[in-house]
Amino acid sequence: MPTARQRAAGTFLYGANLASSYLIMLAVMSCNAGVFFSVLAGLSAGHFLFASRRPIAAGAATSEACHPEY
Repeated sequence: MPTARQRAAGTFLYGANLASSYLIMLAVMSCNAGVFFSVLAGLSAGHFLFASRRPIAAGAATSEACHPEY
């Protein structure tokens, strides 16, 4: 079970994620093509640098609740 400090840090990061998402949405909704492509390039670069190292599941994930073993 996470400690109160870990939960507080997770809550702060969740709030920061929401705030940055809304700011990016407002920037893109300004109908400025340069801002749109800058955001698109930044998100793509961030995905390449940080998220692409996660292992990709080889097959469908199974759950014990969906497929109980008898």
